[in-house]
Amino acid sequence: IDARRPLGDLNIDIGKTYVLRTIGAYVPANDPDMERALSYAINTQGIDRITVAAHADCGAACACMDQNKAVPHVLEHLKPLDPVRKSITTTNRNASLRELEQKIAQESLRNLMTYKCVREAVNAGTLELRGWLVDISNGTQHNVT
Repeated sequence: IDARRPLGDLNIDIGKTYVLRTIGAYVPANDPDMERALSYAINTQGIDRITVAAHADCGAACACMDQNKAVPHVLEHLKPLDPVRKSITTTNRNASLRELEQKIAQESLRNLMTYKCVREAVNAGTLELRGWLVDISNGTQHNVT
């Protein structure tokens, strides 16, 4: 979820939501820190839904698309997305960026299943995964599958 947008603007109940913000809404596969946070949220807080909330005009996605060397730590975090970035064939810059933002959310949803706690909860039917692409200019949400 973008830090510039208040949770209330996205109809997210404050106090009933465990929020984990990541660069570019990207959830890496098999990351020990991410696993600890997810395990805590699922096993201690009892969450029943994880929403990957990517957003339009994402600076991290733009840096990934352009391979902006001014943000090396962002590029390092997003390096696993290189095949995704290279798969985009749209030539229009804005359309390419929207496609990348959506694909980052899709990849994040796939990566969530690399975590045992997520896999077990999804398979048990106690956890739902969903994705959003949010237009931060107006707060509209589009489902990502």
